[in-house]
Amino acid sequence: MRITILDDYFDSLRRLPCFLKLDGHEVRVWCDHVEDEDVLAERLRGTEVLVLIRERTKITASLLDRLPCLRLISQRSVYPHIDIEACSRRGVVVSSNMHAGSACYAAAEMTWALVLAAVRALPRQMEALQAGVWQTGIGTTLRGKTMGVYGYGRIGRVVAGYAKAFGMDVLVYAAGERSRQAALDDFFVLADDREAFFSVCDVVSLHVRLVPETKHCISPGDLALMKPSALLVNTSRAGLIGPGALVGALKRGRPGFAAVDVYEREPMTDVSDPLLGMRNVICTPHIGYVTMEEYELQFSDVFDQIVAFAAGTPINVVNPEACRTSRPPE
Repeated sequence: MRITILDDYFDSLRRLPCFLKLDGHEVRVWCDHVEDEDVLAERLRGTEVLVLIRERTKITASLLDRLPCLRLISQRSVYPHIDIEACSRRGVVVSSNMHAGSACYAAAEMTWALVLAAVRALPRQMEALQAGVWQTGIGTTLRGKTMGVYGYGRIGRVVAGYAKAFGMDVLVYAAGERSRQAALDDFFVLADDREAFFSVCDVVSLHVRLVPETKHCISPGDLALMKPSALLVNTSRAGLIGPGALVGALKRGRPGFAAVDVYEREPMTDVSDPLLGMRNVICTPHIGYVTMEEYELQFSDVFDQIVAFAAGTPINVVNPEACRTSRPPE
């Protein structure tokens, strides 16, 4: 089958051991990111299988209308960037392993790296040393502080474990009964309410998926409750916080600091974005899951889905109704 991979920024996938699963197929990899539909339609002309890397490219109904050969979209995790109904109408199968029960340790490690970098002001200390200045400012010790984990799923659970290992008190806020019980089973304390959670914690880290129910779930009022010395970390999705709410809160001094790896629009290349210009914010370019080990894990699943589809037994199908109208593999 003719397979196209989009947005592989560093041409990394060819170097993965799991790439061998695509032997015998015609594979084309695009390393840059484009949003122009005309350009995408031309690049994807003749494509039968489309591999997506997370939510980097939106697959709209109008684009699908221009891809008559497309039969399968294979990816991993959530799919708010794909028009599933349009795929079903056109008989395009969407396979996406939701990896239930498996944590993304790369994202958890990135979260903790941001926590440490922020409380010890590592970027500013490095800049100062490079400018010939020996030490600038005094950092903060984590031990004895309170770590707030907002959402106790696969990643939040790991981050809570890291915090415990650093001698922090862990406070969990979770809406779902299953998540709340899991936190209790792990001997962590549940916050009585949102006010108690945001006002007490020295560090708050967000770990919930972005779905319609969680969009903008972190309000300006929540942020205003945080201590002037507190740190907010977001390695999940920018849409959990309302547009401009974090910048406004930081300017007002509550919380006093932030570390973010996710943005409303990605790739975020606008150097005038206010977050990039704030000295109390650490910004990284959505690299939470970007490690070779995590890529091998994720794309082994993605390529298995292609192999299964080619064998006539599709797996992890999001829209089973599409299977009834999809053309069988040749």
